[in-house]
Amino acid sequence: CLADPRRKRVVMSETDLLSPPRGVRSVLGVPAVASLFRPIPVGERTSPSSASLPPLSQEGTNATTRITAEAIQELQDYFKAKKYPRNKTLPRAGGELELDAVILKHSLNRSQVARQLLGYKKKNFEYSTVVFSHSKDELKKIISSHLPTEIEEFVRDVINTCIPIDDPGNRRAEDTFRWDFCETKEWGAAAFHTISANINTCKFLCDVVDEYAGIGAKYFPSTHKMKKSSEFSFVNARIRSHKNLKVKWMDIIRSENLECTGAGADYPVEVEWTRVFLFLEEQLFLQWAALSEAEGLPPIRIPENGGVATVHPHSQPVVCFTAGWILAAMVNTTKNRTKAMQNDLWNFSQAHSISPVESQKQGVPTSLIERREMKRLHRPSFKFFEFVCRIESIFMENFTVDMMVAYSTGNLVNEIAMAIQTKNEILQEFRTLYDNYVTDAAARKVLSYMLDKYAHMRGRWFVKSINAQEGNTLEVVDKLPTRAGVGAAVKASKAAAEAIRKATTNLVAEPMAEPVTDLIGQMYNEAEQTILVSEPDIFTVEDHSTVDDEGDEEIVSDD
Repeated sequence: CLADPRRKRVVMSETDLLSPPRGVRSVLGVPAVASLFRPIPVGERTSPSSASLPPLSQEGTNATTRITAEAIQELQDYFKAKKYPRNKTLPRAGGELELDAVILKHSLNRSQVARQLLGYKKKNFEYSTVVFSHSKDELKKIISSHLPTEIEEFVRDVINTCIPIDDPGNRRAEDTFRWDFCETKEWGAAAFHTISANINTCKFLCDVVDEYAGIGAKYFPSTHKMKKSSEFSFVNARIRSHKNLKVKWMDIIRSENLECTGAGADYPVEVEWTRVFLFLEEQLFLQWAALSEAEGLPPIRIPENGGVATVHPHSQPVVCFTAGWILAAMVNTTKNRTKAMQNDLWNFSQAHSISPVESQKQGVPTSLIERREMKRLHRPSFKFFEFVCRIESIFMENFTVDMMVAYSTGNLVNEIAMAIQTKNEILQEFRTLYDNYVTDAAARKVLSYMLDKYAHMRGRWFVKSINAQEGNTLEVVDKLPTRAGVGAAVKASKAAAEAIRKATTNLVAEPMAEPVTDLIGQMYNEAEQTILVSEPDIFTVEDHSTVDDEGDEEIVSDD
C-alpha cells in the first residue's frame, strides 16, 4: 500500500492486487515478502524499480492501466490454445505460470483478465450456451407473421363467426359454449354487427391480437428453458391485461355512443359491453392460437444406440454424479412406499453401489462425486452408469429447439421420461441390470422411480445451467408452489404455447466458431459448477410419490 499525503489515507497500489505465487521473490519489482501489505511511509523505496510504478491520479487513487489490443490478442490466443471449457474460471496466481507471465508482461489486473476470459467464452460457439439469434422485436414479428391474413381481416372474420347462425348443422361440437352463450343473449348478433362496422372497435381488437405476439415474444424463451410455468406465464400475462383493456374498451364504447341492443334489465349497459368484450377476446385468442395446431406434436425420439460413447466427455462426470444420487435416493426412500417397494429399491441400490477402489478399476468417472464428497453419496457401477448414459442420450436426442417449442406446457423433461417408461426395449435393457430373474412389473416400478429422480435432478440442473447464462432478463412465474403451479397450468389453455410453436421454428443457434456435435452436452456441463457451489443438501428433497391401495405407484414429479 502507498500512503497518499494528498488524501491522508491508504490506497492500494496495482502491485498489491497481484498475489505472488509461491517461490516468486518479486512482482513488478516489489519484493514478495511478508510485509508486502504494510503501509509504506512516504519517501521510502522498496526497490529501485518501484519508481516505475503507475503514478497516483489526481483523485488520490492509482490510475488503472487500460488493457491494450496487444494484451487482448495475446490472452485470446492463450485461451484458444488451452481450449478452456465453458465452466472454466480464471486460475489462481501461480496456477498457470504461462498466464501469470502474460499478466506480468502487460501489467494487468486479474479482474481484467477474468473479463477477457468471459468475453472469449461468450464469443466462442463451442463453449457457449445456445442463444436466440432474434431480439424480442424480431421475435414478435416472427410470431405475428403466422397469421394467414392481415390482422384486421382476421378480427372481422372472428367477429362474424360469433354471430349466431340459425342452422344448427353449421355448428361444430367444440363451439357449443360459444353458440349457447350467443343465443341466450338478445344483444348477441346486433352487438357483433355493431362492433364489426365500427372502425375504432376493430382497430382496438387488432391491437389486442397484436399484443398476443408481444406477450409471446416476452415469455416464449422460457419454454426454450423448459420452465414448467412458461405456459402459465403467457396466459397469466394475458389475463392481467384484461383490466386495462376493459377500461380502454369502455372508453371507445362511450366515445362512439354505441348501444347494446336488447340489454337485459338486470345488467347496466356497461356490464353488457364488458361481457361482450371478454367473450370476443376469448374467441380471438382461441382462433389465433388454433392457427398452428394442425401439425400436432412431434413424437419423442428414442435412438437405437446409446451409452457412454454417446455422452460428451465433459458431461460424463455430472451424469455419473446423477447416477450415484439416484442410488443414494433409493436407499433413503421411506415415505409413501410399500415395504416391498422399499426392499426392491434398497436391493437395486446395493447391487450397483461400489467402493472407490472398485470404481477406479471399472473406469467410472467419479471426479465430481469425489469433489462433492457429500454425505451418503454413492459410486455407481459401470453397468448402471452405462444405462444412465443411455437415458442421457435419449434426452440429448430430444433436447432440440423444435422439441422445446412444440410441447405446450414446456414440460419436455417429464414428457421424455414418460415416453421412456412406455418403451418396452428400454425396459428389457433395464432388466439386464438384475443378476436374478425379475418380473416386468417389478422392474418397471424401479425404472419409473429412477426416471422420476433422473428427470427431477438432471432436468433441474439443465434449467439452472441456462438460467446462469440468461440471468434475470425474463420475468417468468418461477417460484409458485408445486400444487399452485400445476393447478394453474391445467386451467390454462394449452393453445397458448402452441400458438407460438410454428412461428418460432426458425429460431436457431447462431454459430460463431466450429460447431460441435453435442452442443447441449456442453450446456449440461454448466450444471457441474451449480451443483458444487449453489445447491444445499440434495437429500433434503421430499418424496411426494403416492401409492394406491394395490401397491402400484403413481410417480409425481416434485420439480
